[in-house]
Amino acid sequence: MGAENSLIISVYDSTAKLPSGILNGNVNQFGDFDKCIAINSKSRNIFGQYCLTSMEVQTPSSSYLAGLHKLIQSHYHFKSKLEDVSAVFFYFLHRQSVSLYPDDFGINWALCVPDACTPNDVELGLKKTVDDIFKGTEIKVRYEVDSAMCQTSKNTRLPVSTYIGISFFVTVILVELIATAYDYLACEKKCLTHTHHIGIDTQLFFASPFLILMLWSWPKRGALILLLLASISTIMRFYVTYTMRLSNYVHFGTS
Repeated sequence: MGAENSLIISVYDSTAKLPSGILNGNVNQFGDFDKCIAINSKSRNIFGQYCLTSMEVQTPSSSYLAGLHKLIQSHYHFKSKLEDVSAVFFYFLHRQSVSLYPDDFGINWALCVPDACTPNDVELGLKKTVDDIFKGTEIKVRYEVDSAMCQTSKNTRLPVSTYIGISFFVTVILVELIATAYDYLACEKKCLTHTHHIGIDTQLFFASPFLILMLWSWPKRGALILLLLASISTIMRFYVTYTMRLSNYVHFGTS
């Protein structure tokens, strides 16, 4: 298989397909994000771009199609419209009422395209394809491809809000580290029984991302390692409790 054909197949394979269970509301399809982002051909300067598009299917007037429309939307338990998110901000800015309970519903559909395509290009291509499918029917579809919903592996400049968010979490982590160190070093002669939870929780929070990454990368080995760690932890607690004759119950004022 040639390199060009391999790229085309990878792009197609990463794009969402028609699933089973559509009449049970299984309409939102997210494709394969990781595979799409991993597509790259430096010799051709082609990189995969993942775009999560939004489509709004208007309710048909035909009773038959309206019945199918109702099944696809799970009997309208959750209704949405392309403007719903912006409608909330529009209300607070202009104090004008807008409909938050429309008769139509939205579909999220993932497309994998070359990074040279702009969101407008993706929207035009999606519109042409879907309109050709429903040509001659009364089904009307609206489309929207937000630039924020298109991502690629190529380096892009992060917005200021991202740096603010990172700074906030770094500050929280530093405060937790300082508080934990102070708890262990400066307060060793004080009886603050509740503070050991801060240290334990902080350590667990730091360890959990590595454990999750291990499970994601090596599911079977990761599960075995977690089982081993849990077993060792249980044995150690039993040993300390038994040898030091600790109480099995939590008393008021101690833990």
